[in-house]
Amino acid sequence: MLTQILVGLLMVIVGFLMVWKPNWFVEMIGHQAWAEKVFGYGNDDTAVRTIGIIAIFLGFLTMTGLIGGLILWFFSPLFAFKNQ
Repeated sequence: MLTQILVGLLMVIVGFLMVWKPNWFVEMIGHQAWAEKVFGYGNDDTAVRTIGIIAIFLGFLTMTGLIGGLILWFFSPLFAFKNQ
């Protein structure tokens, strides 16, 4: 219980930093070709902010313990076997 709260809190903090200071992350990891292809030339910071928002959302789900149900729901079609 405490571990998932700490991991979720860490994800929220990193996500917040990615939204607050995206240029620092772009300078740290460099420009990404896929980000320029998806978001347009020079919009690496938009990609970092989008990933940061997703990290915040997943961090809150991890802290509340809802991430397991979401993962099972998302991947359930892969594991649903029909008996024939």
